[in-house]
Amino acid sequence: NPPIGIYLADIFNIKGILYQILINFEQLFWFLTKTSLIIMLVIWIRASYPRLRTDKTLELCWYILIPSAVFNLFIITAVKYFRGIL
Repeated sequence: NPPIGIYLADIFNIKGILYQILINFEQLFWFLTKTSLIIMLVIWIRASYPRLRTDKTLELCWYILIPSAVFNLFIITAVKYFRGIL
């Protein structure tokens, strides 16, 4: 669909088989335009962010994420255990 919701065939009051042809071409045009804009936006965002270095990612995992996950596991286990007792 066009961004404003009005087709050119409606604006120029075209009827018949020409109406269908114009609508089909306009729908294809808007589909390809919107798709290409979204693809360009995704590529632009991906290219703007720096790449993560492997050693920094592993350091984050080993020193921060795994200990916090184990701590979270202990907390959830304690909550479940003591909720059953009380």
